[in-house]
Amino acid sequence: MEETSKYLDEEKYQRNAKKINNAFKIVLAIGIIIAALLVFFGVKQIVDTSKKTSAEGLASMKSEMESEAQILRNRKAELINKGVVISLDYNDEEGYELYLINKALDPSYSYCEFSDYQNQDVIRNYCSLKKEYRNYSENAPQFYALSVPFFVGALMVFMIFGSLSLQLLMISKGREIAAYGAQQGMPIIKEGAEKLGPTMEKTAKHITKGIKDGLKD
Repeated sequence: MEETSKYLDEEKYQRNAKKINNAFKIVLAIGIIIAALLVFFGVKQIVDTSKKTSAEGLASMKSEMESEAQILRNRKAELINKGVVISLDYNDEEGYELYLINKALDPSYSYCEFSDYQNQDVIRNYCSLKKEYRNYSENAPQFYALSVPFFVGALMVFMIFGSLSLQLLMISKGREIAAYGAQQGMPIIKEGAEKLGPTMEKTAKHITKGIKDGLKD
């Protein structure tokens, strides 16, 4: 009896059901928050790409790049006026710097992101803008495609956490679901009993009569 009451304790049932229901809310909230963040970053990626690949965005980048290019040209003129000669020897700091500036400003030379260019602050800024302008002007679809993983991730997170939270909800509402199922089935059982009642009664009488006749014999 004591073992039975342990499982039938209404207060304990309500307490456990409340814990599971709270767990359902927490899991669902976490899933929604993570999915919302992923969607936010996906939309942000699209908006940023749209801004930078628009005519105004590219023009702004080009203008900024031209400002940095002018700084390089001024530095180049300064070095030449000092009598510095282009040198491929990195030990000749100013000669090598002049070489890098010439390469960076060369329209036919698109790639200036190597370590040597990164060591020069002015050249690094120009090369960074040059790379960004080239990427957004030539590879816009690739930048739009970067938003896809965010939306796919959001869908997967929502499905996983949604499934877990639904299971927890089903567990916490187990009694109500069972009661609902029983209530749904009661009219059918009642109707079946009403229709089968007379038949069962006749069958019972027939069996009883057969037994009595057998006993008389």
